[in-house]
Amino acid sequence: MKKLAFFIISLFSMAVFSQNPSDAVVGQELPDPAVSQGLPSTAVSQDLPNPTAGQDLTDIADSQELPNTVDVQDLPEIPVSQEQPKPAAAKPPDTTAAQGLPNIAVYVTGDVQENYKKALGTHILAALVNSGRYKGIERSSSFLAEIDKEMETQMSGAVDDAQISKVGIQFGVKFICIADITPALGGFQVSARIVNVETAEVAFIGQATSPLKTIDDLTKVSDRVARRMFGEPEPPEEPAAPPRKPKTGMSMGAGGFWTSGFGGGIAWSNGERVAMPYSGGGAYLFFDAKYAEAFAGYSTGGGKWKSKDIPDSDKLPDMRRAYAHGGLFVKYPMGWERVKYFPLLGVEYEYSNSGELKYEYRSDYVFDGKNNRPAAKTLSALWFKFGGGGDFGLGESVYIRAEFLYGLRTANTFEKDFADYNYIEGVSGNAGQGHGLILKIGVGVKF
Repeated sequence: MKKLAFFIISLFSMAVFSQNPSDAVVGQELPDPAVSQGLPSTAVSQDLPNPTAGQDLTDIADSQELPNTVDVQDLPEIPVSQEQPKPAAAKPPDTTAAQGLPNIAVYVTGDVQENYKKALGTHILAALVNSGRYKGIERSSSFLAEIDKEMETQMSGAVDDAQISKVGIQFGVKFICIADITPALGGFQVSARIVNVETAEVAFIGQATSPLKTIDDLTKVSDRVARRMFGEPEPPEEPAAPPRKPKTGMSMGAGGFWTSGFGGGIAWSNGERVAMPYSGGGAYLFFDAKYAEAFAGYSTGGGKWKSKDIPDSDKLPDMRRAYAHGGLFVKYPMGWERVKYFPLLGVEYEYSNSGELKYEYRSDYVFDGKNNRPAAKTLSALWFKFGGGGDFGLGESVYIRAEFLYGLRTANTFEKDFADYNYIEGVSGNAGQGHGLILKIGVGVKF
């Protein structure tokens, strides 16, 4: 009986385990291993062998080649999403050191133009601040105005260190740099001292020289003074420019001139007079030494004969001339490097090479030496001139020259011959001397 019961139980167990494993779990679908592992689709269609009766489940598992599974440890680690760190914001410059520096103001004195003082004060203050020892005050213009007011109060034209310190205390200034600029030997000497406002004692002092012709000169002399006050090494001096070739004192140039001559002419014994014009303009070349000037040029001009004594003087002819001229002046230059002035005294000879008289009611009279007519050279004249001039430098070698002269001329040959000709019987005449003004303007080059 016991054996029969055991046999029935065994058959019942075998029947239960022979069912499909998917049926053992009610309502739950197991994942297809082929799909989850990315295997080829043929693996899905393979039929797994059913376990047979009496076959151990372990043996069934060992006999099947199940798809390889992936170990979790073999998978790459997925990083956790994190926000990228933002770049650190730029820190504002540390002004703690600058805030701890004592403040300083600069006051410039000296017998020079105010723009020189203002420019030098600005550059010295910049040099002191750049040295890292001081900071400038904010109301610098008000501080300087107060010192100027103090000068007016004292009515002495200057204030001493104690008075400046007093003004500095009013503005809360710890130190004052008092700079003095003095013209010396064609340049400027700049000296500076730093005064402690509270004690009125001089803390630092320094000086330097400079031509002060450019902004670069201002910057250099300010930096040099600051370094010498603090005993700091100075930058090496720039190599000096090669010496300039000395000038010979000679120059040459060219220009134009205008003349206004009047007087002279012919005077007869009956009181009648005729004046011949010597007016015109032209160009000239000049050659200049220190105490002399030689020149040569060419001119054309003329004008109407004039007379107050001859009836119908409006019918007098209009005389035209062309002439070459040359002369020599002595001079004595005075003045400065760029501006010189000088008196002039000398002679000039005009050689006429053409001339004619133009009448209103008759044909022209030509000075050609033909048919008993005089030649043009009979109109030539000698002048004695004096006056003054000046040179105005445009640079190291170029200058403008202006001259203003007054001249007296001798009677020309035509005037003398005409005066000797008694065109009215019993009336004799003589030639008179003429005079005139001359203006010259030219450009010269030194060599």
